Amino acid sequence: MPEGFTIRLAKEGDEEGIAVLRHEREGGEYDELLAQSKTLVREGLDIETTHVFIAEIPGLIIGFCIMRYFIPGDDAPVNTAPGGWYLLGINVKKEYRRRGVGTELIRVRLKFIPGTCDTAYYFTNPKNFTSQAFHSRFGFEEIKEDIVYPKRKPTTIYYRIDLDELRKRNFEIQN
Repeated sequence: MPEGFTIRLAKEGDEEGIAVLRHEREGGEYDELLAQSKTLVREGLDIETTHVFIAEIPGLIIGFCIMRYFIPGDDAPVNTAPGGWYLLGINVKKEYRRRGVGTELIRVRLKFIPGTCDTAYYFTNPKNFTSQAFHSRFGFEEIKEDIVYPKRKPTTIYYRIDLDELRKRNFEIQN
């Protein structure tokens, strides 16, 4: 990890830093983003299936990411995405990009997944080539089956990674 950066689980008090990052990247109403950030941090603290990670330097949140365990409902359509750990949103402050922060946020989430799980998933917009290339360095491969994750557009692209293979490589990326 780049010198001076640490990554940890989110805690109360991180909501504003998350909202600032989201506002810088997405725009929109700051108060709404702050309310969403409060909900997100609360979920990360209260729900075993949601984790929020924070990248920081002393006194400043410079990135965050989310992972969530998805369990399809009994009444879910046949083509519903498989149950398991999903790497969701990742956001790094613009001036700290290309310094290893995003790579470490992905690595930390993958390492956090219990050893009893052999697969992890992620999805993205088909035009987000940066994310696709970034995740492929870890070994994520596109899922060719027609699947859907709740509340996602039909054009979403889904990926999976073999965690056993990644563990054998000690979570190192491929160049």
